[in-house]
Amino acid sequence: MLQILVWGICVMILGIGYCGMYLEKIAGKDRAKSSTGIAFFILMLILAIVIFALSLMQGQELSSLLGK
Repeated sequence: MLQILVWGICVMILGIGYCGMYLEKIAGKDRAKSSTGIAFFILMLILAIVIFALSLMQGQELSSLLGK
C-alpha cells in the first residue's frame, strides 16, 4: 500500500516536470530560456526514477524479510 503512494508521488513529480517544460511560455520568453524547462523536466524525471527505484528496493527487502 505504501509503495502505491510512493508511485503516485512519482507520477505527480513527473506532472510537475511536464508543466515545467512550458516554463518559458508561462514566465515569458524574456525571463527564461527555452532549455530551462527541459532541464527542469529532466531533473524531475531523475528524481522520480530515484524514488521509484528506492521504493522497489525497499519493497524487495521487506518481502524477503517477511518471507523468512
